Amino acid sequence: MKLLLIFFAALFTIATINAEQILEIPKKPEGYSMGSSTPILHIEAFYDLTCSDCKTAYGIMSTLLKNLIISKNKDLRFTFHVFPIPSHHNAFLFSKGLHAIAKYSNNTQDVWDFINLAFANQDKFYNAATQDITEAQILQNFINLVSSNMPQYNATYFSQLLSNPPVAYDALISSQYANYKNVIWTPTYLANGIQIGGAGGFTYNDWINFIKQFIHIGDVDEEKVYDFIKLSSTDI
Repeated sequence: MKLLLIFFAALFTIATINAEQILEIPKKPEGYSMGSSTPILHIEAFYDLTCSDCKTAYGIMSTLLKNLIISKNKDLRFTFHVFPIPSHHNAFLFSKGLHAIAKYSNNTQDVWDFINLAFANQDKFYNAATQDITEAQILQNFINLVSSNMPQYNATYFSQLLSNPPVAYDALISSQYANYKNVIWTPTYLANGIQIGGAGGFTYNDWINFIKQFIHIGDVDEEKVYDFIKLSSTDI
């Protein structure tokens, strides 16, 4: 609860920094992207790393991106935005974790590895799973999860990253950006800046049919069992 109060208070503070500036301008473009720098179709996704629907949706999307070999696709771009839903008590902590790694790592693969790790272990941080432990214990469990699976971020180092004020600020700006885009739930998808109705429930083949309306993608594998945990920048 304390984290939620800080979260809302900080959002209010940022919103009132400059009455003439509707949105605090990020220091760099929001989100984490792959694919073409001059796309015909730009798909943006807003995910909460502790949302089970987002885990399913990202599993489908990551399989699609892998099959489309997006790193070589001249017409398609994908951007991942993190948007912690306030009712998910530990979502903002996960958002801070992503921003910490993105801010201080020189290896972009670390960002995608963290996303995969977060989705794979989100159930350990659901509200019900953490309701009987303290915030300090939740934080330590989170630090242990990351440091044990991404050893380049040992517990001491990752703890320091999470406590850096710029990390919380970046996470808050991301949430404000999602609000500015009228995103109120996750998963939400935009295509060339416009929300795609019902896309949160798209199947693999729904995405194929949608993308074919904009770009030629040739023959693509039919829907199959996917494993988003194995998605990496080298695959895509």
